[in-house]
Amino acid sequence: MAEQVKDTQSDPLPPLENIYFLTIAIKSAKDLPKMDTFGQSDPFIKVIANKQSYTTKVIEKNLNPVWEDENTSFVFFDRVGTVRFEVYDWDKGSFNKSDEIGSVELQCGEFYENGNDGFDGDLVLQGKEAAGSIQVKVEGRLIKPLELEQRCDALNQQCQQQSEDIASKNEAIQALATKNTELMSSKQQSLDEQQRLNGELAQLRDRIAEQRGKNEDKRTEMQTLREKTTDLKKKNSQKEQEIGDKEQQVKDEQSKLATEEAENERLQTELAQHR
Repeated sequence: MAEQVKDTQSDPLPPLENIYFLTIAIKSAKDLPKMDTFGQSDPFIKVIANKQSYTTKVIEKNLNPVWEDENTSFVFFDRVGTVRFEVYDWDKGSFNKSDEIGSVELQCGEFYENGNDGFDGDLVLQGKEAAGSIQVKVEGRLIKPLELEQRCDALNQQCQQQSEDIASKNEAIQALATKNTELMSSKQQSLDEQQRLNGELAQLRDRIAEQRGKNEDKRTEMQTLREKTTDLKKKNSQKEQEIGDKEQQVKDEQSKLATEEAENERLQTELAQHR
């Protein structure tokens, strides 16, 4: 009969209340003792917090080493109150055979609280001899998963609301863009119509100017005709006067002729009587 496997996870895990973060920057060391035969040291630093550790790179032959970009972070589910820094002189054969120069512990239990800036400065090493000091920066941070989850839910709701607002605004922008396109099209049609009317107006102005020129020519021609008519009237009046004068002369000649004929007839009568 097969052995029944015991379920070791039957009991629910307790809720995770806090997560603790330690951020550690190793900057430098100074006045380290001479550990090598030739009066130098090859230092490196090991950082230990609870069961976690971090080791820097080795800087060879330097009693005042400077580390660049030596940063690490530790994460704990329980508050860790102490960080230990151990400084070693590297043994080229193995890290495990390296000689300890000195060590120091930093109390960090309060670093997780809001408003606490942690530690940024020098720590004096403790050792068999004067061990020098190291410069480090340690900062703590506390995250409460339940609060974080609630904040995430609130942020998700805000994001959802913002997404809806953005979608609504995008719709409004699209509607405005469509309206703008329609207005631009209408504007273009209006511009085309205005251009056509301007063309027609220009043609009409040209025709009016041409007609005005023709009218001016007609006025000049009419003035000339009036002057000719006036001259003709004057000449006609003179002719009529001359005709009247001629008719009067004819009448006078006819009267004179009638008188002469009567005298002649009288003379003939007298002549006839004498015979």
